Amino acid sequence: MFRYQYILIILFLLTISVNLFSQKRSKIEIKHANSMESNKKIGGGVMRLIGDVVLKQEDVWIYCDSAYKKKNNFEAFGDVHVERGETLDIYSNYLDHNGNEKLAKFRKNVIMIDDDITLTTEFLDYNLDNNSAHFYNSGKIVDSATVLTSLSGKYYPDKELFFFKDSVVVIDPDYIIYTDTLKYNKLKDITYFFGPTEIISDSNYLYCENGWYDMQNDKGQFNKNAYYQNENQTLKGDSLYYDRTSGIGIGFINVELTDTVENIILEGDYIYYREEPEYAIATQKALFTHISDGDSLYLHADTLYSIYDSTGTFRILKAYHKSRIYRYNFQGMCDSLVYSYQDSVIRMFYEPILWFDVNQITAEYINAFVINDNLDHFELQHSAMIVSPKDSIRYDQVKGQDMIGYIRNNELVKIDVFRRGETMYFPIDNEGLVGANHVLSSNYTIKLKNNEVNSIVFREKPEAVLYPVGHLPKNELTLKGFIWVDELRPKTKMDVFKWKQTNNDIETDNNINTETNTDSDIDNNSKTVTNNDILQEE
Repeated sequence: MFRYQYILIILFLLTISVNLFSQKRSKIEIKHANSMESNKKIGGGVMRLIGDVVLKQEDVWIYCDSAYKKKNNFEAFGDVHVERGETLDIYSNYLDHNGNEKLAKFRKNVIMIDDDITLTTEFLDYNLDNNSAHFYNSGKIVDSATVLTSLSGKYYPDKELFFFKDSVVVIDPDYIIYTDTLKYNKLKDITYFFGPTEIISDSNYLYCENGWYDMQNDKGQFNKNAYYQNENQTLKGDSLYYDRTSGIGIGFINVELTDTVENIILEGDYIYYREEPEYAIATQKALFTHISDGDSLYLHADTLYSIYDSTGTFRILKAYHKSRIYRYNFQGMCDSLVYSYQDSVIRMFYEPILWFDVNQITAEYINAFVINDNLDHFELQHSAMIVSPKDSIRYDQVKGQDMIGYIRNNELVKIDVFRRGETMYFPIDNEGLVGANHVLSSNYTIKLKNNEVNSIVFREKPEAVLYPVGHLPKNELTLKGFIWVDELRPKTKMDVFKWKQTNNDIETDNNINTETNTDSDIDNNSKTVTNNDILQEE
């Protein structure tokens, strides 16, 4: 009983398979020929059709000058024309058609027309079953004003999908594309790139190794070593997104935006860019570089903004949180800053520190003026102080409510002090250190030479005391609010990425040894400065 049921099941399955196979097969019908002949000379089972031959398989019509038909296969010669539906036509000089496999092989002067698309090639295989065409050994497709060539390709008319491989070239009135592999979805008008790809236009150049472009909406994503260049700018990164309509570009990972006109580079692992009005944001390892004769300025912050002023004339750079600057002749750090190209001023906010030569410069707000790529002068607002080391425990210090420092030939030459001025410096003569000079005056000007106080011009009567060497204990060698944080100073361009805690924590430890012991040669008698080459009263 069991064996009988098993045999019935097998027979049933075989019946289904045969029926399915027979359903897939369809016969080639001879619709017309001026003459037909069949003989042993032609071949056994072969029928020769001559003159105005018309054949049909399902919804496909085949026209040719002559044909040889054997069973469900045929070869067609002459002006071969295959027609399917209202839009698909294929022309060639030769056709080898397998009716059972529904595979048509067109050779010599092949032209395939589907609606407004024309394909020309020498070798085309067309599958009637899935309505797909495959060309090889070079082919050309013309779609309206766009021309595409490649060594091989596949086309699915029902889905309107194209696949092109090897030496793909797309020539459009607006651009040229060179790529290794390309997929085109005509329904969605989206092109996909695989392998090294170049897109060239009159004003733009784009390179990537993977990506897509939506031609209908003018936007795309370009991945793997993506690179974009226009007349004035270049943008590169691991991945770039671009929307031409809105003029918005977004870069991801190792992104670098370069302006060749203004000689600036904006880098980060995320950059958002808008063309009109121009606007850029960089975050995640953000770095701004201003190139100047190989002597660049480097600026890092958590977030960098590059915009233009209301007139669209001058660039403004804004840096927010943990900002650090490095240039060979000055460095700086603060929480936030603004740099305007209109007046070339770096405006530093929230615990700013500026280092110039041996000088450490602090205030609540610092404005650094840059002329011809060099620091020209700086303005210090509120709680201003300039410090420079004299030796391991002594520091020249200038303090005031506000200050202006002037720089010439990369050297600090003059400091104007306004309100609540106070100075502690250590003059030197031919015999060495003279002592500690402590000066109080509301408004005065300090002139320096070789980073040493050369003279002081007072605008109000000062109070000045020169303490002999060793008179003051070490904890009195500094003014109130003194800090020395040279360890925070960026020493190289890569140091801009290193952030350490600043003033608030350091002020509790002024970095000075607070021992009260004095030197053995202390002179308890202090004296007032009268040396006119050091102190002058206006």
